[in-house]
Amino acid sequence: MSKVLLSFGIAEKLQHIYPDVEKLTIDTDDEIVSWPEVAKAFPNVKAIKIREVAKIAEQRTIDSDFFTLFPALESLITDEVVDTDFTNVNPNTLSHLSELSIGRSSSSDLSVLGELPNLKTLTITIKNKALRFYTQANSGLEKVKL
Repeated sequence: MSKVLLSFGIAEKLQHIYPDVEKLTIDTDDEIVSWPEVAKAFPNVKAIKIREVAKIAEQRTIDSDFFTLFPALESLITDEVVDTDFTNVNPNTLSHLSELSIGRSSSSDLSVLGELPNLKTLTITIKNKALRFYTQANSGLEKVKL
């Protein structure tokens, strides 16, 4: 298992494939062309941390397409610069997720997160004042902070 920090020279790094990388930190002002390019370069990533990425915030949203691209994802941590939208997210694409710490979400319905048996820790900042969040009997949640 190895980890990578994407900070400078991202375009060049995304032209290669890193099958042994399981932990990815994105901390940059460089432009990231697309989430599919990140997924192609890091096909086995299990943990992603995104922080202080001003230009990405304007271009990228973490949504159902993002989660489809990273099917082995166990941990996702973002700060408030990137929006996360759980609309139309298939719970099967989140089946390995055990830790989720989201700095900003525009979703008003987080019930998909209550359906995940492996999700143990959930920390999320919500933009909407009206929120719907249900958990199922098989929910693995042990710690929730909304």
